[in-house]
Amino acid sequence: QRVFVADHIIPIALGGNEFDPNNVQLLCEVCNKKKTAKDQTAIGKKRKLIKRVGKNVKPLLHFFNSNSSEKFNTKPP
Repeated sequence: QRVFVADHIIPIALGGNEFDPNNVQLLCEVCNKKKTAKDQTAIGKKRKLIKRVGKNVKPLLHFFNSNSSEKFNTKPP
């Protein structure tokens, strides 16, 4: 039996809305682990950028947010 996990399409740490139902998708456990790893990489890049440049990096953060908004293919492997 497959287990599905609710996932924020755009992670909250990257500007995704926590309570927007359009920012939630169901992923199988395997897909969720892959997406989480990818999201963690993007979050790390964002944090490094903020540390280097400061908090006034909205134009650059828009780049990260737009690149992390792709939905994962939720079809079974």
